[in-house]
Amino acid sequence: MHQFDKVEIVRVEHPDKSYEALEGMVEHVKNILQELQLPYRILRLCGGDMGFTSALTYDFEVYSTAQERWLEISSVSNFETFQANRFKIAFQRQRRKKPIGTHLKRKFIGFAKSSSRNFRKLPN
Repeated sequence: MHQFDKVEIVRVEHPDKSYEALEGMVEHVKNILQELQLPYRILRLCGGDMGFTSALTYDFEVYSTAQERWLEISSVSNFETFQANRFKIAFQRQRRKKPIGTHLKRKFIGFAKSSSRNFRKLPN
């Protein structure tokens, strides 16, 4: 069993803007890592490495000189309609003030591990 503390960021977005929003979340994490001046890399996960709920996931890793390996520090995913369907998050498209159908929103989850153990492992 693996246990760690983390902070989750949840974002609900219109389907037409879901991948644009995902890229914005990736840029946000990238900027944080750059400001901290940490050596990092971004991995776009293939289908076999993602959970079945995710349509696209990026993992962020920082290099630990103490352990001489890359450590996952954050992850950002687009769940498309999977999570929205589970939570029944929807909206109605309208044309000239008439509803033309109900559509599911898109949900994203980003997380960052927040345990002091991770920061002890990072290079000085």
